[in-house]
Parts: sequence; C-alpha cells; structure tokens
Amino acid sequence: SQDLCVCDVVLTTYGVVGSEFEHKSVIHNVSWTRLILDEAHSIKNKTTTYFKACSAITATHRWCLTGTPIQNSLDDMLALLTFLRYEPILLRRTKASRDPVTNQLIVQLPPKSIDIVRLAFSPEERQFYQAVYTKSQGDFYGYVANGTAGASYVAIFALLLRLRQACDHPFLVVGKDTDLSLKKAKPPPATHDGQTKEGYYADLSAAMMQTSSCSQHPPREELYIKNRILEIQDEGLECQECPVCLDVPVAPVLTPCAHLMCHACVVAFLSNGGSNDVAGGGGGCCPVCRAHISPDQLIRVDPPDKPTTGDNPPDDDDDGAAPLWAGSAKLTQLVVDLKSIEAGRKVVVFSQWTHMLDLIQSTLHQHGYTHCRFDGSLKQDDREKVLHRFNTQPDVQVLVISLKAGGVGLNLTAASVVIMMDPWWNPGIEDQAIDRVHRLGQTRDVLVKKYIVEGTVEDMILTLQQRKATLASTVLATSKAGADNDGRLSLADLLTFFA
Repeated sequence: SQDLCVCDVVLTTYGVVGSEFEHKSVIHNVSWTRLILDEAHSIKNKTTTYFKACSAITATHRWCLTGTPIQNSLDDMLALLTFLRYEPILLRRTKASRDPVTNQLIVQLPPKSIDIVRLAFSPEERQFYQAVYTKSQGDFYGYVANGTAGASYVAIFALLLRLRQACDHPFLVVGKDTDLSLKKAKPPPATHDGQTKEGYYADLSAAMMQTSSCSQHPPREELYIKNRILEIQDEGLECQECPVCLDVPVAPVLTPCAHLMCHACVVAFLSNGGSNDVAGGGGGCCPVCRAHISPDQLIRVDPPDKPTTGDNPPDDDDDGAAPLWAGSAKLTQLVVDLKSIEAGRKVVVFSQWTHMLDLIQSTLHQHGYTHCRFDGSLKQDDREKVLHRFNTQPDVQVLVISLKAGGVGLNLTAASVVIMMDPWWNPGIEDQAIDRVHRLGQTRDVLVKKYIVEGTVEDMILTLQQRKATLASTVLATSKAGADNDGRLSLADLLTFFA
C-alpha cells in the first residue's frame, strides 16, 4: 500500500484487478484521486467480475474512455453510468464537433471514404453456399415447427455462423469436424426444394480437401488446446464473447473442441436440449460446432495473470508443408484491390477468423506481397515487433490482422487503406477497427473497403448494423430511444435470415 501511495500513476489491467478483487488486495485498500478505465466497454456486463472489481475501487473521480459505449443493448451504457455513479451524461467533443466561432472541425482529420464492395460468387461458390443455406434453412424451420426456436437460439446462431463463414471461403465451413457435424445434423424437412443430402456434404468435403495442397498431419488436440488457452489469455478475457449469452464469459471454460463460453451457459445448454442430436450417452452437442461434449470434459481457463499449467507449446509451424490456398470471391477481389492501390499506401486487412487469415496470407504469398500478421496468438514482444516492422519498413505493404485482437488499442496510422473481409454484427466493433487507421497522426485520406457478397446473409447483417448504429446515435439525443434494447436477435430477425 505504501509503495503505491508514492506513485503518481499506477497502470494495471482488468485481469489483475479482477483476480485481486476476491482477496481485497492493496488496489482496493487505497483511496485513489482518479480512476480511469480505458476501453471501458470491458465492464459493460454488470454481472462480471471486471465490473464488480472496478466498481469496488475507492476513487474521488471516475473516468470511462470508450469509443463504443453501446455494443449490444442499452444495458451496456447502464453499466458505465453505474460505475461513474451519476445519472446525467453529456455528449462532448466528437470527430464531428465544430468550433462555434469558426465552424471548423475541432479535430482535424483527413477525409475518410467507405466503399461497400458488393461481390458475386463463382458458380461453384454459389452452389456450395446454397447447399449450406438449404441445410440451415431446413434445420431452422424444423425448430420453428417443433416450437423450440426460442430454446434453440444458440444452435440457430451456429447455423448463421456457418453461413457467414461460407461467404468468406468454403474451407472455413468444410473443416476437420465436418464428418462429425454431418452425422449429428438434422436433415431439412422434405417439403423444402433442393434438399441437401448428407452424402453431398461428405463428397463436397472430400473434393475440397483434395483441392487443397495442405499436408495432413496427425491430430494434436492437446497442443491445440494449450495454444488456444494462451491465445485467449494473451487477448484478455474482456475481448472474448460467449456464444450463448453473447457477453464476456463468466467463469470461462473451454470445450474439447476449443470453444470458449461461460461455465453456467454451457452447462445450462447441455441440460436444456443440448443433447437433442446425440443418440444416448451423457453430455450433448457443442453450441458452436455441434461436436459431442460432456460437462466433465470442460477445461477451466484461468485469468491471464494467473500461471497456467505446462510449458509454452512449441512452434506449430508445418515445416515442409505446402501452403493451403484456393480462391474465393473475396480473395480474388482482395488481389484486385491491392493491385489498384497506388504505390506507397499501406493496407490493413481485417477478418474475424484466424483460418481466413491463413488463406489471406497464402494468397498474398502467391502474388508476391510482403506482409505481416497480427493475431491473438502473438506474445507481447512479438506484437511489438510486428507493429514496428509494419510501421517502419516501406516494403511491408499489408498487415493481416484479427478483428478482435487488433480492433482496439493500436495505432496503425502508417496505413491509409482498410479492408474489412467480413461484416460483424455490431457496427461499433468495425468502427473501432477502422479508427486504428483514421485517428490523430493520420496524414493521408483513408479509404475503407467492406466486402459483402450479394444474395447472402451478409446483406441482412448490413441491415442489422444500420439498426444498431441508429440505436447508438439516438440514445444520446433522446431519452425515449432504445425501444429495441435487447442485444439478441429476435425470432423476427432470424426469420429474415432464413426466409
């Protein structure tokens, strides 16, 4: 306590504050003059340890810094107001604020243009997507017909996940768990035209994997799980999202198939119908990939500040393996755009899925683009090296980056072009990522390209983004805003995806 009192400024993380909250450590025994939360949306859920730990700190003044105070619902803002301990809130200066005398923008930034690039599938991609869509549509209406759509929300959300991944590249859907998923997937109702047969998926999976030149290696599930835990701890639990409650995982656990979620959520899911697709035996299906899991297989994930068991896993590079590469509409457009960008401009390419980052890298290698990659698997030292290389070396034109790992807290003003490979449900997350480039220190006009495949679920996601953006902008202008204050997709929303 005395050591901290002699310091003018003390820096810490949400993970440290959360872990020491249970022990009432020195952080909670000191009366601070000012308490500042950076990326304050990390405490948006009032039930999490992060919120409780931060709120319990004694301070005269409290600040919240965030570019996305509302991500899913108005409850996100309520958590921040509760932490600040006062009711009124005033929208102060933003990028659009002008000086009342000169009418000039208070924050002078170069112009930013956003281009929605609408793409068309190749015939083969369209056939693949339509097969996945038909299968998913049949499953969805099966839930509706049985009156279990509400209780099967997570399973339906997983269907949407597969459709979103199919928009990026078929390889994201046709993976190592395909055969297992096919055995457990319910067939679409016979009343739907173009019914997809289980055998079709098996044949398609075999064809896709044959097309790949990637070497096949024996499974290393234990090593992969260790890597996944390190990745989660490196990114921070506050950057993770439970696929069941769509919030920061509480008492997080990892399934054997490496999906992170709240312990209570996965146990409740398995108890309330998660085993519908499993013939006999305990446990049930993973809410995300539908692999069979049981409660005793769940792996606890400790906070980042706590030591983990086992040594760091060795480098998992596939020495001598040929790179995995095959084209898609988005990868083809990426190459077209990179060729059209004027010399000297650096490009940041965002995607939500690390497998898609692999495919992007393979494409860049094939076309001779020097690039580097930033994702949650990097240690802090490696992250700094990647950013330094991208910012200082003129020959490094492209930074391939994970949306969650690189969407906040970075300064990427060395780049002036942003390419969003796939849309996210919440437009605020995309805005945060774009603002890594369009921020103070930027000297060039910023070009943003967002890839959307026409005639897919991505069209509906754009509509949902517009609704959420309207909610976020309106809530600060009127107290009557936010009639739709539920961050979850309603049944009506889901119907629009599968209509």
